[in-house]
Amino acid sequence: MHFAEPTLDEQIVQSSRTRPSQVISRSWRRKYFGLAAIAAALCFVTIGLFQHRLNWRPGTPWPIQDGMLSTWQPGAALNTRAEQTLQLDVARIGQLTLAPSTRVTLLETRRGAHRVQLEQGQLRAKIWAPPGWFVVSGAGWELVDLGCEFELFKQSDGSGSVLVHSGWIAYRTLGKELLLPAGFAAQLAKNDIGRPLRPQASVEFHAAIGALDQQLAHDPQVAIAQTLTLANQVAATAQIADAYTLLNILQTHPQLAGSRVYDQLAEFLNLPIGSAHREDWRTGDLNAINLWWNAFPAQPKDWWANWRDAF
Repeated sequence: MHFAEPTLDEQIVQSSRTRPSQVISRSWRRKYFGLAAIAAALCFVTIGLFQHRLNWRPGTPWPIQDGMLSTWQPGAALNTRAEQTLQLDVARIGQLTLAPSTRVTLLETRRGAHRVQLEQGQLRAKIWAPPGWFVVSGAGWELVDLGCEFELFKQSDGSGSVLVHSGWIAYRTLGKELLLPAGFAAQLAKNDIGRPLRPQASVEFHAAIGALDQQLAHDPQVAIAQTLTLANQVAATAQIADAYTLLNILQTHPQLAGSRVYDQLAEFLNLPIGSAHREDWRTGDLNAINLWWNAFPAQPKDWWANWRDAF
């Protein structure tokens, strides 16, 4: 059987029926692979910039834009004048601002370990790096950055205060450690850890905390009834934003789980109150304490979550 060849007009009609889909398919594939190539290139550039930001050769001085000084060498002390505010880079992981009449020594600088010692004065650090990469030492204590922005004040006798603006810090002394979140401040003292408090907390709450801490500085078992009364006053004057202070009180003094501090914290965290859990807390059971700690809404985030601090 013989089949006639399609005419030229028929070939044109068939070609016009298939060509649009083929053109669209080829165009889509080109666009897809083009976007994938751009995304891969951006990924490699981002990783490269990220690694460049974190890398720092050991002992490399920090640059200073001061006019009088150009670099800050490890082991050297830096003093600001009475009316001078100095800003400098912490390697490539953040910025450091020194207030007037401040003395700071650069102790160590390398990838993963940048450490300064604040002799006296005030500094503000804005760090974007993994936890522990930036540390400020003092008299018998050290302040460890967990990827955040904080302000630190220290007098020559070692006393002072710290205020966290974003993220978290760890304050360590004599084997003790205090995690301090954004919005909270603590007093610094040699060989001691202050209570985390919101500067905006009510006057009544601050007064109640002061009275309770003064009582706890003595043996609370001598006047247990008075201690519980003061703890109940703390709970009565607390606001929901003060929940972390209540958590700290129960962590450092588990016996106060028998007071209204326990009940008030449970209400703030929307947790059930149970006699078994309360008793476990009173005996210092870590599982009972961690159960409520893990329910705390402002857990320390991964350092990169505070991405705004990079700018």
